[in-house]
Amino acid sequence: MPADRGPARHAAASWYGTIGMAEGVGSVVGALGAAAIAARLGNARVFSIGLVLIGLGTMVYARMPALLAGLVVIVVLAVPLGAINSVLSPILLDATPSRLLGRVVSVLNPIQQVASLAGVAVAGWLASTVLLGFGTDVAGVHLGRLDTVLLAAGLLVLIGGVYAMVALRGADRATQPRAATGDPAGPAPAADAGPGGPARESGADPEPEAGPEPPVTATGSGC
Repeated sequence: MPADRGPARHAAASWYGTIGMAEGVGSVVGALGAAAIAARLGNARVFSIGLVLIGLGTMVYARMPALLAGLVVIVVLAVPLGAINSVLSPILLDATPSRLLGRVVSVLNPIQQVASLAGVAVAGWLASTVLLGFGTDVAGVHLGRLDTVLLAAGLLVLIGGVYAMVALRGADRATQPRAATGDPAGPAPAADAGPGGPARESGADPEPEAGPEPPVTATGSGC
């Protein structure tokens, strides 16, 4: 390894470690507060709003000019990320029939890993080949190759969050227990209701039926 590249590699490793620490702090905070927020807003709403916030935060992070400002944005950005990871499993359990749960999980996990690896590969390819030396001014704002990639990624996440808001609308109300929302069908009809007589509650002891009255016999005094 050339001697002049040693400090640069050390600085890059320190930078990545600082980013990972900042992201970890934000994710822990988001995961701890996800339960309380989901209890008020619902799991589906936390998921969709979290995606929107991550998309907007990524676009803001793309324009950070200083290291300290970027770290602050990463900490804030990781909070909805931790909340999303916490509510994803309950949403999956509510939306998937129990007989298909194993199949869905076994398909979803590889898809997430492949999408993550593909995103890293595509971003690296764009930044190192297609957008190498790229630079333009949009509305007085200069865009380079790295901030262009980050802005595009944030825009995609933002679109996904808006789609989740529309697709998951009403999902939280559908998963609420009927005891909390009330049964719109009203109380169940009483069992053993006789024609023209009052209904008896299920499980009540049956009343004894009245038999025929005994005949009345006249008795007199004997002579």
